[in-house]
Amino acid sequence: MRLRVIARGEIAAGTMPLGPVRHIAAPPVKLMVFDRQVALFPADPLDLERGYVEVADRGFVAALCTLFERLWDEGLDPYRRQEVFPIDLSPRESALVGLLALGHTDLTAAEELGLSPRTVAYTMRALMDRLGVQNRFQLALALGAAGAVRPEPWTTEENGPR
Repeated sequence: MRLRVIARGEIAAGTMPLGPVRHIAAPPVKLMVFDRQVALFPADPLDLERGYVEVADRGFVAALCTLFERLWDEGLDPYRRQEVFPIDLSPRESALVGLLALGHTDLTAAEELGLSPRTVAYTMRALMDRLGVQNRFQLALALGAAGAVRPEPWTTEENGPR
């Protein structure tokens, strides 16, 4: 048995579909096609309890299968990495995240940038809130995936590379 599902929105947590899934914004109608021979439509799309209509016309079912394939190709695979949107960092955020990525603590990063440790904490919290993440690990994943941070060794005039 081969089953493919086109769904609106996310699959409910804790459920596993029986086959591959694609997400699209607005599926045209709930529909089931069996063996490319028979299609079932809801008799009333607003009330699924009213039953289904069975259609066995070969041409009509073939057209539905063609529509399904087009929607399948346009849909998003929820298990495949989708496009990552760029994250724009302010100069302060960029400098701070770069130092933290190199292993600095909040205190040493604050000293290097001439900021207070509290400003470092507020800057990091504001960045996490803006990106919708809960902790610094998630922040690092988001920034890394977006390519927003590329830590490079930094230098000071008196000591050379650190």
